[in-house]
Amino acid sequence: AKMQAEQEMIAAQEASKQAQAEQELAAVQEAAKQAQAEKELEEARQQAEKELEEAKLQAEKELEDARQQAEKELEEAKHQAEQEMIAAQEAAKQAQAELELEEQKRLAEIEESTEKFVPDLPPPQGSESLPPPVEQQSIGKLPIIIGGGLVIAAGLAAVFLI
Repeated sequence: AKMQAEQEMIAAQEASKQAQAEQELAAVQEAAKQAQAEKELEEARQQAEKELEEAKLQAEKELEDARQQAEKELEEAKHQAEQEMIAAQEAAKQAQAELELEEQKRLAEIEESTEKFVPDLPPPQGSESLPPPVEQQSIGKLPIIIGGGLVIAAGLAAVFLI
């Protein structure tokens, strides 16, 4: 009976050891699962950080490209406005020159018509002499005023374009 009790005790101890080993194995397996989950979580976090950094770099590159494109377009617009302003100034100069030429032609025609010989008429009866001829004033400043107005208009147009 003593031997049987010892065997039962040994069997109980073995069963206890086996149960404890199984518990330890389960605990180790659970710890391994938790460690694996933590490792996967860390890898996912690192991957997300990497993707975020790549997205940030891509966004910065796109922003810089857009800024450079905007600067290029602004420079092109300024250049075009300058060209249009120069063209407007040239057109104003051309118009001024044409106005001056027309004025010169008109004045030449007036001078020609005044230089034509008109025979003297006898003074009317009862008057002693004719009144002195009236001198015409030249309107030579008109083309200058018109040309100045055109230059100012061209300048204002260029300012509004810029």
